[in-house]
Amino acid sequence: NDKEGFTLTLIISADGNMLIPMLTAKGKTNNCFKKYKLDANTILGTYSNNGWSNNGIMKITLEQIYKKTKGKKSILLLDQYSSHTDKFLIDEAKKKNIDLFYVPIGLTYKYQPLDVSINGILKQKAKKLWRQEIVKDPNIKITNADAVKHFLKAKEGITSDIIKDSFKKSCFTEI
Repeated sequence: NDKEGFTLTLIISADGNMLIPMLTAKGKTNNCFKKYKLDANTILGTYSNNGWSNNGIMKITLEQIYKKTKGKKSILLLDQYSSHTDKFLIDEAKKKNIDLFYVPIGLTYKYQPLDVSINGILKQKAKKLWRQEIVKDPNIKITNADAVKHFLKAKEGITSDIIKDSFKKSCFTEI
């Protein structure tokens, strides 16, 4: 999340697949996406009043998983943010055959395998892309659209093998 009010969410499975990323912008209508220059084929746009997840956005997340799994039993690993623990989400997940597992507070580094490995790689690669643009033109002003572009470019470097290795190195060795 940044001071402009947006978050990027990745839905990644232990088999190495990554669903389309979701951008949650701060806004009240689709007009809030203009500054991000989103391509619906590469990123899904959602919005909320504060740029953070809410029940509606979590429902979209569950729908994305349901489409991918075709209703087969699946697991969603979440932190304990309020919209993740809401009864609405729990009920929606049950309808879609998705079990919710919660990372204990303060133990994300240990039990959320992708937080450090995948997110860390993405942040490093995106910052590198930003620095390369600054070197070319020190007067450039990086926009929200540039940040999304850097993220999507960095995401291209996250292979299925990197994802699988991240899960193997975590406490989820039985996946």
